[in-house]
Amino acid sequence: MISEEKNKAHEKHVKLSRPDVGTFGRNEIAIIGTTCANIRSMASAVSRHLDGYKIAYVDADHANTGNVENEASRVAKGVSLEYTDKITFQRFDFNGNISAFQKRSFLSEQDLIIVNGNHFTASAQIVVIDPKGPAQKTR
Repeated sequence: MISEEKNKAHEKHVKLSRPDVGTFGRNEIAIIGTTCANIRSMASAVSRHLDGYKIAYVDADHANTGNVENEASRVAKGVSLEYTDKITFQRFDFNGNISAFQKRSFLSEQDLIIVNGNHFTASAQIVVIDPKGPAQKTR
């Protein structure tokens, strides 16, 4: 018995498995198969029903519908980071790339991350059968 214990390599700590973290965070789910407007509506409905939880929504902007001269003009003109207090919410605009680690870090406090699957992938998916929507993820 003693000789068997000596042959085993000593381990200080138990080997822990790493959590499965998706593109944006642990609890991410993409909605695909319908239009972006329907996905936004579904995300809003889910967030209303899960009142009390922190829910993030990830989407891509199809077109800059705001006034380009006023919206993001400082970033477009060379400022690297802009913070705007919009009274009812805050916004950061920055010029540069964001790493996968930075995305996950920023979204780490969220209980659920709903992703527009037409633009981004997630570790889990909800597929909506909609004849008007795309059947596959597009970018």
